[in-house]
Order: sequence, then structure tokens, then C-alpha cells
Amino acid sequence: RHCLPSHRDPDSLNGLSARARNARRPCAASLSSSRQQGVSLSGFLLSTVAVVFSVVVVAKLLPAYLEYYGLAKALQGAAASGDENDSLAAVRARFSRRLDSQYVDSQTVQSQDLSLRTDAGQGRQLVLAYDKQIHMFYNIDALLHFKKNVPFRGTADSEAQ
Repeated sequence: RHCLPSHRDPDSLNGLSARARNARRPCAASLSSSRQQGVSLSGFLLSTVAVVFSVVVVAKLLPAYLEYYGLAKALQGAAASGDENDSLAAVRARFSRRLDSQYVDSQTVQSQDLSLRTDAGQGRQLVLAYDKQIHMFYNIDALLHFKKNVPFRGTADSEAQ
């Protein structure tokens, strides 16, 4: 792509036709874009710090979320495998047994974190609610709140709630 000749050096192209002058001189836009190459050092360092920070945060938080999905799976399995005559204590016992196969840290959640609530629109629900604190770096911690509701169809004895 060629442009009209610039007015910088008119004497060097005097003997040429207009077409020949245009063919020998590239556009000013292509000259300026050829000078802008690469990323500055400060831009590279800033983007590297942002990427490393994001990777560290994801690496620290991902196990907690994987553990939550394991807990949710154990809760659904414990609630679904019972019958209508099961009490909350029986569901808690099944839930505790299922935690062993889901690679859940024993300090994260206990069977006592499992409760029964009655909602007007959804009926009776098994609710698992817990918090997890994760040390990030220096004096910065992340506090995660997890809550999972599952329909409950068994009977609830009042002393097990």
C-alpha cells in the first residue's frame, strides 16, 4: 500500500512521474506502526503479577469448592437412599458414612452441621451450612460460606434436630 509522497524531500523525486513517486514511498501509517513493537517492561511485569496472583487465588480456593461438591453429593445420596420412616438421626448417620468416600476433611463439617428446616413453599429441607476459612498469604484469609438444601421426606424426631 502506498500513499502520496510527503513534503519532506521533494527534490529527490523531481524527475519521476507521480505514479513512480507514489510507488517508492510507503504510507506514513505503516511507518509509525513499524516502530511500535512488543510490550513495555512495566506492562509485562504488571500483567505477570496479575496472572500469578490469579493462579494463586484459584489454587488456594479450588480445593474448598471441590470439597463442597463432594459434600453436596454425599448429602443428596444420604437423603435419597432412605425411606419415609427415616429420622434425621438416621440421615445424619448415613451422611457421616458417605463423607468418608468423598475425601472430605473431618474438621470441615460434622454431622451436627446438618439440620432440618420447613419452608412454606418447598416443604421440609435438609440444610447443610458451614463456613471454611482458608489462609491465602501473609495476614490475609478467605472466609467462604457454603449452604446446600435437599428435600427431606422422612420423619424428624425432635431430639435429633
